[in-house]
Amino acid sequence: MYEKSFLLRTFSPEKDVPNVKLCRRLKRLGYPQDGGGWYWIIYHDDDGDRYQLVLERERDKKFWNMLKNCSEDYREVIKAPTIGELGWWLSFHWTSSKGRVFYSMPFDKGFICESIDKDGFIDEFIETKSETEADARAKMLIKLLEGGFIQFSIPKK
Repeated sequence: MYEKSFLLRTFSPEKDVPNVKLCRRLKRLGYPQDGGGWYWIIYHDDDGDRYQLVLERERDKKFWNMLKNCSEDYREVIKAPTIGELGWWLSFHWTSSKGRVFYSMPFDKGFICESIDKDGFIDEFIETKSETEADARAKMLIKLLEGGFIQFSIPKK
């Protein structure tokens, strides 16, 4: 039986998207920055950086066009993928192309993300742990990208 807290859980952007440092690493590794959804906006000014997590909506097109076109000396816009989006990239590239399965689950006081090969053995070198599931999945994706196991591309049919 599931715990009541699990069944009543709602989307929480701060927990369901990776932290800004992981999102910045994903961007540098080529994570697609389009497609709408959640974005970290980093405002640079004399007092230091300010961070804001914002949902891009269709009705805000003028605001987003202005924001994306202003100087990067003043601001950065970084895609903040959700747990589901990260799961899609992991399953699409890792499962289909490598014959492996990934999963994430609660572990200790956080989450663990692991990979299982086609024979059912855990790939111990491909395991990440974090306080949130989004961070654990982002770390897994980063590990696979930096290790040269996958790349951000969608094969043509």
